[in-house]
Amino acid sequence: MGTFTPGKAAAGVLFVVIGSLCVLLPLLVYVLGGAKSAQLLGGWKTWMGEHNSAIMTVVLVVLGAKYVGDAVSGLAS
Repeated sequence: MGTFTPGKAAAGVLFVVIGSLCVLLPLLVYVLGGAKSAQLLGGWKTWMGEHNSAIMTVVLVVLGAKYVGDAVSGLAS
């Protein structure tokens, strides 16, 4: 177990905030956007539905590249 430092705490908070953006951003739009928020969120939903295959392709390529990089570095060491 390591020692607690302010840098580690800041990194942990930043990690949680970035990881929560997919939930927090639509929630903030809904809460703060008023009547126009339903139209905006509906537009986001439509766009994501139309581009689902491209979104999934990018996610899977990034994950695949990470796993290949980990494997190559494991073999090199």
